[in-house]
Amino acid sequence: MPRRFNHMELTLPQGGLEAARSEIKAFYTDLFGWDALDVSILKQTGLLLRTDAETSQFILVTEQRAHMASPGFDHLGVLCETR
Repeated sequence: MPRRFNHMELTLPQGGLEAARSEIKAFYTDLFGWDALDVSILKQTGLLLRTDAETSQFILVTEQRAHMASPGFDHLGVLCETR
């Protein structure tokens, strides 16, 4: 059985998503061919990055006062068919 991720939720500092929205969209759509959708959630416009129309795998990016902090090597690994 192939292994897949279901979802990942990422929180950025307030103002961080709006500052980087276009670059995040370009990266995931150009490199992986994912869809990037603006979605209304938590009284803000979040960014939904999905692998397919069914949204069976996705990354949801929002802004929060208490946001995610990564000490350095944390990451999401994505396996692709080609380099």
